[in-house]
Amino acid sequence: MAVLWLILKVLLWILLGLLALLTATLLAPVTAELGWSGEKGTWANVRVFGVRIRLFPRKEKAEKKKSKTPGGGKAPKGSVKAPPEQEKAPGSAGNDPQSGRKKTAAGQKAAKSAAPEKRFELTLDAVRGIAGTAGGFMGKVLAALRVHHIRVYLPVHGQDAAATALAVGRLHAVLGAALGALQNFFRLEFAQYELEPDYTGENAGKAFFSCKITAHAIIMLIACIWALVRLKKQHVI
Repeated sequence: MAVLWLILKVLLWILLGLLALLTATLLAPVTAELGWSGEKGTWANVRVFGVRIRLFPRKEKAEKKKSKTPGGGKAPKGSVKAPPEQEKAPGSAGNDPQSGRKKTAAGQKAAKSAAPEKRFELTLDAVRGIAGTAGGFMGKVLAALRVHHIRVYLPVHGQDAAATALAVGRLHAVLGAALGALQNFFRLEFAQYELEPDYTGENAGKAFFSCKITAHAIIMLIACIWALVRLKKQHVI
C-alpha cells in the first residue's frame, strides 16, 4: 500500500509540473515577426522565452543522394528492356516526340483546369472587415495584441510625373482611412511609414513591410483561431 501511495504521489507531482509548465507557456509573452519584401518574399518568425523559431520560409533540406544506376549500379526492379523486334519504328505515331509532347501538355492543362490551385488573398480591407466583426470578448482580445515596429516602404511609379503624384495621393488617402479604422481594434506603433513617388521607376521591387505582434500566448492562440475561422467564412483561404 505504501508503494502504491508513493507512485500516486509521484504521478501527481508530475501532473502538477506539467500543468505549471503549460500555464507558464500560455501566460508567457510571445512575439510574432512578420515581413514581406519585393526582393526576398515573405518570412515569419516566432520568439518565445527569448528563443526565435523560424516558421517561414523553411530551411532547404539536404539533397538526397542519387542512386548510381550506370556502371556498377543495379537497375531498378521491374525495368526490363523490350526486345528489338517489339520496338516501334521511328515513323510510328507512338514514337513521335512531337505528338508525345502535345499529349503531355494537353494532359497538364486538363489537370490544372480540373483542380485549380486556391490562392491566399488577404488585403487591408479584408483585415479591416474581419476586425470590424469583433465585438465583446473578441474585441478585448484584439485590443490586447500589440502591433509594433511596423515598417512600410512603398515606391509608387506611374506613366509620368503627374500620374505618379496622383497615385501617391490616392494611396495616402486609402491607407490613411484603412489604418485609422484598424487603430480602433489594434494597438499600432509605426517605426517607418513611407510612400515614395518613384518617378524614374528605379525603386521598383524594393517595397517592403514588416511588423511585430506581441501578446500572451493564450491571447495569440485565441486570436489566431478566431481569425482563421473568419477567413474561412469569408472565403479568403
